Amino acid sequence: MTKKKELRSQAWFGRQDKMGFYYRSFLKNSGFPQDQF
Repeated sequence: MTKKKELRSQAWFGRQDKMGFYYRSFLKNSGFPQDQF
């Protein structure tokens, strides 16, 4: 069985620290809808 590859966006937006908050906040303020996260 193969291991599922982690996506780059998962590494950015899945973070639960301050940097993950910054990444998500930036895109939300840019107009991306909530369901994109």
